[in-house]
Formats: sequence, C-alpha cells, structure tokens
Amino acid sequence: QTAFAQNLVPNPSFEDYTSCPDNQCQIHRATGWLAFGYSPDYFTTCGQYDVASVPKNIHGHQVPATGNAYGGFFAMTDTTIFPNNNIREYMGIQLLTPLIIGNKYIVSFKVSLIDKARIAVNKIGVLFSTVSYFMDSTTACTNNATSLLPKNFAHVYTSNIISDTVNWTTISGTFTADSAYQYVAIGNHFVDSLTSNIVINSGNCCAAYYFVDDIYVAEDTTTSV
Repeated sequence: QTAFAQNLVPNPSFEDYTSCPDNQCQIHRATGWLAFGYSPDYFTTCGQYDVASVPKNIHGHQVPATGNAYGGFFAMTDTTIFPNNNIREYMGIQLLTPLIIGNKYIVSFKVSLIDKARIAVNKIGVLFSTVSYFMDSTTACTNNATSLLPKNFAHVYTSNIISDTVNWTTISGTFTADSAYQYVAIGNHFVDSLTSNIVINSGNCCAAYYFVDDIYVAEDTTTSV
C-alpha cells in the first residue's frame, strides 16, 4: 500500500490569486508565488484576454492541467541568437513547513512547452533553498534583474528534452533533505553549456518557454504491506 503525505506547496496549481493578471511578469498575483529570477508570468481565466488569460494567451493556447490557472517561465534562450546569455526565469514559494533533515521527499510538477517556442530544452527542475530569492516584481520587469542565478544543480530535474506543446509532461523524483529547506524554486537551474536543446520551430524567436502547473512536494510515507 502506498500513501502520500500532505502537499507542502501552498496554492500548488495557482488557483488562488490576489488580483487578476493584466500583463506579463505578474506571478506575484498568484497567492504565495514570487519572482525569484527575472519575470515569470501568471495566467488564469480572469486574466487579460490574449495576454494573461487561459486557455489563450500571449504565448499560445493551453488548457490548465488542473483548475483554471498556471504559471510560465523562460527556461533558456536560443544560444544561436543569444550566445552565452544564460537567461533564466524562476518562480518560487515558501513551503507550508520546512523540510525535515534526513527525511525523503517526493517532488513532481507538470510542464508544457508553448506553441510559439523556438527551442525545447531539458534540465527543467526544482531547487530547494533555506532562503528566499524574492525579487520585487517592478525591478524584475523593468531591469531584467535576477537574484537567483543558475547553480548547475537542482534537487529534482529532467534529463529529457520536453518538446510536447499539446500535453502536460510530468517531471518527478525523490530526494533526501540535507537542510531544513523552506523555499522551492522552479526553472532551469543549469547554464546553457550544461543544457541540451533542439530547434522545433525555426520561424519562431527566440526561446524555450514553459507553462507549469500542479507542483507537489510531500514527505515520502510509502509503506509496503
């Protein structure tokens, strides 16, 4: 028999919001979620039509994996157009309770490549932290600043290139906490030279951008009977 504990991620499918998004760069309008690097986006049914709405928005068309909303982030820009740029967007949130050192945790989330992506990449994953990388949304949007830089490490990530623009792809894994982590950050935590990519639409420009939904972090309470 398998049992999973409570999800430690609040607002895991971005359903709760403080106000409807009316532009890009507004992940902070999803309750609890913050920009940890550059300017991740928030999309929901009440969002500005054709910009921050679902299922149709500025990046294409996608139905949420769950509910009425999802987030979005740039995982990498095309190195043939922006060589060595290492542009990354990260969205983060504080967990309901800190992780317990020595305990094993299950992590999963879903992503979907946007219709307008030029490239698809791997290494999309989750990094846990004891500190917040929160960056004021105005700073992120106007200055393209970032407080979280690629660390070439993530606690859970995919080695497969995610190129599906129609379906949601689940990324999952387990790890044992070595610190009392309180925050989780989603994105590509590896630099360009360590990220594989393929061009899937040479007519588009200029990046790999993914919608994200259904983030799950819970203690592994699996038992065998």
